Amino acid sequence: MAIALRGILCLKGKCVENEVDGLLYRGSEVILLEAKHHANPHTKTSLDIPREAQSIIEDVVEGYELGYPSVKLTGNLIVCNTKLTDQAVQYANCRGSRFISWKHPLGHGLENLIEEHNVYPTTLLQEVNETIEAALGDAGIVSLEQLAADDSSNLARRSGIDKAKLQGLIKRLDSPLNTQRSKLERSSDCFSASVFLLPHICRSSQSSSA
Repeated sequence: MAIALRGILCLKGKCVENEVDGLLYRGSEVILLEAKHHANPHTKTSLDIPREAQSIIEDVVEGYELGYPSVKLTGNLIVCNTKLTDQAVQYANCRGSRFISWKHPLGHGLENLIEEHNVYPTTLLQEVNETIEAALGDAGIVSLEQLAADDSSNLARRSGIDKAKLQGLIKRLDSPLNTQRSKLERSSDCFSASVFLLPHICRSSQSSSA
């Protein structure tokens, strides 16, 4: 089944305007996407995140009934780059929220999807510092696959990064990704590439909740 994604947008609820990270469309479903990134990979995603997502759904659904937003939300999906607290898991399960996080659901966690679909972030290259990461991101490049597929001259113009520097980064991609995978476990930045996994994340959340 085809899956479509709309990025950050505001939805008018009964009470307030709600900024959401995205909407996923799958068949007749319209799924609220809540994305949470922690710079510290040891920081767990707390109860506040699924509770906030639930409050947004309730407000937007009530707003839809009053004729405000043009979409009717049917559920939510929480994606985060760290583990969830036990309370967060308990609340999400109770409310019927689907979620993908580090090591959860078992066998379908974010790290499994990254490795299964070979979507690795540019930050796995040691040469990519915060400045280069930001410049690449502004040019629409967050994964190693994108970096390898892009034209260095074109990318240099879009990103402002020196062409020789980009060619050096691309040359580094010739080394097997296996040499980088040892960093995956401790790399919280893997989340930056997960936007390309959203169709797989959505399917995974469906199968793991079945």
